[in-house]
Amino acid sequence: MIALSDRFEFLCEIENEAGTAKLARTLAETAEPGALLLLSGELGTGKTTLVKHLAAAFGIDPNAVRSPTFTLVHEYRDGRLPLVHMDVYRLEGPDDFEGIGGYEYLDHNEGLIVIEWGETVLDALDPDWLQLRLELVPEGSEVARRVWATSEGPGGTAWLARLRSRLGENLL
Repeated sequence: MIALSDRFEFLCEIENEAGTAKLARTLAETAEPGALLLLSGELGTGKTTLVKHLAAAFGIDPNAVRSPTFTLVHEYRDGRLPLVHMDVYRLEGPDDFEGIGGYEYLDHNEGLIVIEWGETVLDALDPDWLQLRLELVPEGSEVARRVWATSEGPGGTAWLARLRSRLGENLL
């Protein structure tokens, strides 16, 4: 398998939480029903914060969004599209993904599924997704985070193209 770190391309830099909200709005505006978004990055890089802003962009109360680190899956169905938020950090691979009903969610995805630490179960997924890697920038920089992107399959590739087109500038 190709090392994913070799496949990521720079997408944008985020100055602050307003930039995270703008990225989330653009993701929501360009997502199509049935989309799969994988989020990668070290602890504290803002993966769950990005999901909160995605929820808000879908019309879901962002205060209802919590990290599913221990529950593994949270569903939010009261927005313009259903949002399923998974955190697979503690899973060991495809068998564990099946154990939490992961395939069932994928088979019946009518909205957007976001999987934090998606690289953990990458081998279990159909090859059609968008993946963002968030990284913190050292203190003293003018930006807080850099976002890198990669995609697989026709849906993921088209989503990334729409996202790049809509973002335009590289600094959010």
